Amino acid sequence: MRKIAALLAVVTFLGCKDEVTSPIALADCGTASDPLLEVTLPDGPVPADGTTLTLVSLRIPRATVSPRKIAVSATSGTFTAAEVLADRCGFATAALRSAADPGLALVSATYGGVARALDSLRFVRAWPEQILMSTALPNNSTADPVTIQLRLLRGVGQVSPGTIVSLAASFDGNPIGIVQPAMLFIDATGTGLAKFAVTDPTFRGVVRVTAVVDTVGGTVSSFTTFALIKGP
Repeated sequence: MRKIAALLAVVTFLGCKDEVTSPIALADCGTASDPLLEVTLPDGPVPADGTTLTLVSLRIPRATVSPRKIAVSATSGTFTAAEVLADRCGFATAALRSAADPGLALVSATYGGVARALDSLRFVRAWPEQILMSTALPNNSTADPVTIQLRLLRGVGQVSPGTIVSLAASFDGNPIGIVQPAMLFIDATGTGLAKFAVTDPTFRGVVRVTAVVDTVGGTVSSFTTFALIKGP
């Protein structure tokens, strides 16, 4: 963890007791390593899925009782509230919603008319956890292309646009036909379309099309099968 003398902190805070203002009661607020401003940032990045919330804890001088509003902003992602209120210990929590695109977010806070430009938070590509595939078979002959629709899903949020899916077709374990594009770029909706066509219009059989996404943690794959039985 990195500690920086600033206003913003991404930390876990257990909270203060009931609201009081006496100097004796303030003693149970704890002591910061910096008596005025402190920040601790997480080591890891955040997925750019447009949904994940990063809890940002802020601390101001605890002796300050009014005003206690802290304004927060970020160059990427969105805070669920533009202002938060600090408690009697000087702590407040804001929630930053992830951006939908990978990139660097510069987070800042303003208190008492003083703005602080703080350390950055990186949003990284949100990889898919599941690939759904469906097909639309031709109405006429096997020479007509088969449409393949793909949808990439995550348990939380959306898959980052521009994710690449590799596509390949086979029959009895051997390559067959042509899939176009073989490298499919998924759009902002998490979907994409490809076409499969055989090179031999007299072909009959069950075709298997496999979709694979290579992620930083491994691969995500799926497949669909369809039978081409109609004549030319």
